[in-house]
Amino acid sequence: MSELPHHPDARKEGRHQFGTFEGVFTPSILTTFGVVIFLRATYVTGVAGAWRAVLILLLAKSITTITTSSLGAIATSMKVRGGGVYYLVSRVLGPTLGGGIGLALYAAQTTSIAFYTLGFVESLVATVPELQAVQGVVGLAAIAALFGLAYLGTDWVIRVQYLIMAVLGLAIVSFLGGAWVLFSPARFWENWDAVWSGSQGGVTWHHDGFWDLFAIYFPAVTGVIAGIDMSGDLRHPGRSLTIGTIASVLVSGTVYLLQIVLWAGAASRLDLIGKPFLVMCEGALFGWGAVITAGVFAATISSAVGRILGTPRVLQAIGRDGILEWLRPFGRGSGPTDEPRVATLATGLLVAGIMIWAALTGGSSGALNLVAELMSMIFLYTFGMINLAAFVEGFGANPTFRPRFRLFHWSLSLVGVVLSVGVAFLIDWRTATAALFGLLGLFWFLQRRALQVTFGDAQRGFLFSAVRRQLLRLQAYPEDARNWRPTILVFTGNPQTRRTLVRFAEWFEANRGIVYLAHVVVGQLPEQATARVAALRQLQDFCRTTGLPAFPMVTVAPDLCAGVQTILQLAGSGMIPPNLALFGWPQAPAGDQVLARHLAAARDLGYSLVLIDGHGLSVARPGQRIDLWWRGRENGDLMLMLAFLLTRSPHWQGAQLFLHRIVQQPDDVAHARRDLEALLDHHQIEATPEILVADAPFATILHKHSAAADLVFLGIEPPAPEDATAWFAQQRMLLSPAHTTILVWASTSLREAMRPDDHSGATSG
Repeated sequence: MSELPHHPDARKEGRHQFGTFEGVFTPSILTTFGVVIFLRATYVTGVAGAWRAVLILLLAKSITTITTSSLGAIATSMKVRGGGVYYLVSRVLGPTLGGGIGLALYAAQTTSIAFYTLGFVESLVATVPELQAVQGVVGLAAIAALFGLAYLGTDWVIRVQYLIMAVLGLAIVSFLGGAWVLFSPARFWENWDAVWSGSQGGVTWHHDGFWDLFAIYFPAVTGVIAGIDMSGDLRHPGRSLTIGTIASVLVSGTVYLLQIVLWAGAASRLDLIGKPFLVMCEGALFGWGAVITAGVFAATISSAVGRILGTPRVLQAIGRDGILEWLRPFGRGSGPTDEPRVATLATGLLVAGIMIWAALTGGSSGALNLVAELMSMIFLYTFGMINLAAFVEGFGANPTFRPRFRLFHWSLSLVGVVLSVGVAFLIDWRTATAALFGLLGLFWFLQRRALQVTFGDAQRGFLFSAVRRQLLRLQAYPEDARNWRPTILVFTGNPQTRRTLVRFAEWFEANRGIVYLAHVVVGQLPEQATARVAALRQLQDFCRTTGLPAFPMVTVAPDLCAGVQTILQLAGSGMIPPNLALFGWPQAPAGDQVLARHLAAARDLGYSLVLIDGHGLSVARPGQRIDLWWRGRENGDLMLMLAFLLTRSPHWQGAQLFLHRIVQQPDDVAHARRDLEALLDHHQIEATPEILVADAPFATILHKHSAAADLVFLGIEPPAPEDATAWFAQQRMLLSPAHTTILVWASTSLREAMRPDDHSGATSG
C-alpha cells in the first residue's frame, strides 16, 4: 500500500473557521427538530402512552448519547478534517469499511433531503390547497432555492439557519407553553398506557407494538450527523464536534421529553392521535397557532438545510480520498473557503431526480416508506460503525489513541454497536437484513478493488492487540503431534529465480501453517544497510504481486554460512518458530560443502529438513502421480504428511499417491503390505501401497519405477560436513531431470511425535 497524499484540506488555510454554535450545534438542532416534533411526536404519545413514549425517547437518545461519547473519543484523538462520519470511520477502520459507510451515508442523506422537502411541500399544500395542482413544481423550486443558497456558499446557509432557528424557537415555546397551561394530572393518567389499535370518532389507528412506533420516532434523533458533517469547516474540530453534539443531544432530548409529558396531560388520546398537529395549533400559547404553522415550515426546511450543509462535504471527502476513481472530480473545492460546489451541484441534481420520481409516481407511499425505512437502517448502522470505530481504538489500546474526551470507555462503545444493530433488527428484520447485505456488498466491492490507499487506520492496532494476546496464550500450550502444523523457513535468496522453491513451500503450508522467506546479504552492516532494505522490499513486493502468504526476513552477515546460522537461530527462537528448513539443491558440486554446513546447523537446532531438486513446475492436470519411496520409518511419516498437504492445493488436487517399498524376498511381501496399510490407516491418508521384490541397486529401481512420476519423495540422512562430497555424489545418482525430487529428513522430536504405536516398520535405509 502506498500512503495517501496529504489531504487537500490541509492546504486550504482559507477554509471556514466556524465555532461550536454555528458550525455544529445549529445544523444538528435544526435537523433534529424536523417533521417528527410537529407531526409525529404527539401521535406516538397518544398511541404508546406517556411512559412508553418516554421509553422510546430514552432508548433513541441512549443510542445517540453513546455514539456521541464514541465520537468525542475519536474526534479528540486525531486531527479532524472534512468528511464528518466518513472521515472519522475511515481513519479508524480503513478505506473499505469507511468508504462503504461513507457512500451509504451519502445516499441516505441525499434521499433524506428529498423527503424533508416533500414534507415541506405537503405542509404548504395543506395550508394553501390551491397549490395542490403544482406541488411538484413547488418542490423543485424549493430544492433550487435551497441548493442555490448552498452553492453560493456556506455563509449564506448559516445566515438562513439563524432565521429558521428563531421561528422554530418561537413555535416550540408556543406549543410547550400552551401544553403547560392545559396540563391536567387526570388526563395524564388517562394517557399513561398504550392503546395499540382502535377506532373512535372517525379516527382509526393500528400498530404492531413498541418497535413499530420506535421506527416512526427514531428519525428525530439522527440530526447529530448534520453537525458532524461540518468537521472540515470548524475552527477547533475535535472540541466543537464533541461539545456541539452533546449540547444538541441534551437540548433536543429535553424538548422532546417536555413535549411528551406535557401533551400527555394537555389533550385527549383521540386528539393526540387524530390531529397531532392541529391539537398543538389549537392549544398554542396566546393563541399563536400561526406560529406553530410557521414552525412546521421551518422544521421541514431546517432539516433539509442541515443535510444540505453536510451531505456535499461527505461526497467531497470521498472524492479526495480516491476511494473510487470516478468520484475524484467531486473532491474539487471552489474559492478561498474550499466550497464543495461540484459536489453540491451533483447532490442537488440527485435530489431533484428523486423529487421528479416521487411526483411521477404520485408520491407512492409504499415506495417512499420503504426508502425511508432503509434510510433509518443506514443511520442505525452508521451509529453502529462510529461505535465500532471507537471500540477498535479503545480495545486495541493503540498508544496513539489518546482522547481528551474523558466520558468514554470501549465497553460503552461495544454496547452502542449492539444497540444500534439490535434495534435495526427489532424494527424490521427483513429491511435490516436487506440494508446489511447492501452494506456488505458495498464493502466487498471496495475490497475487490484492492484499494491502494491507507489512512493509518486502527485495524492494525486492533489486530496487533488481539494477536499479542493469542500469542501469549499459544506460548502456554505445549506442542502436540496432533496439532503439528508446517511452519517453513525457506532460504530463497532472490525469489524471482527460485519460484519452484517458493511455490512448494506455499503448497506444503496449505493454509495451515506459516511460511518465512529468508535472504542473506553478504557484507558488513554499515555498508549493506541500504542493500538490506532493498532485499526486504523485494521479498515484500514478491509476496504482494504473487499473492504468497509469507513473512520475509533479511539479515546482513560477513558470509553466507554465518547469515544462514543467524536466521536459523533467530527464527527458531520466535513466538511461532519454524519446524522445517527448506533449501534448494545445489546445481553444481561447488555448493555441496556450503549446503552441508547449512544442513548440519539446521539439524543441530532441531529443524526438520527439506531439499528440493526442482526442474520447473509440472502442468496442473488430473491424475498427476506422486511417488514416495519408503526406506525407513524415520522419515516416512513426514514424507506422507507433506505429500498429503500437497494434494490440498489446486495444483496437485486429485494427484495419485504411490507408496513404494522394496523387499528382498517374495515371502516378505504380505508382511510389508500390512505395515504400509497400517501406516496409511494411522495417518488416514489415501495412497496405493506397492511392494517391489528386487535386489538391484536402489537407483536403478527408482529410475525404472518412477519414470512416469511427476514428483518423487525420498528420505535422507544428512551428512557430516567432512562426508559431504561422497554423500552428494551418491544422492545425485538418484535424481532425475524428468521430475522434481524432494529429499526429506525428520527431526528426532518430530519422529517420536508422529510415530504410531500399533505397528513396526522397516529399519532405516
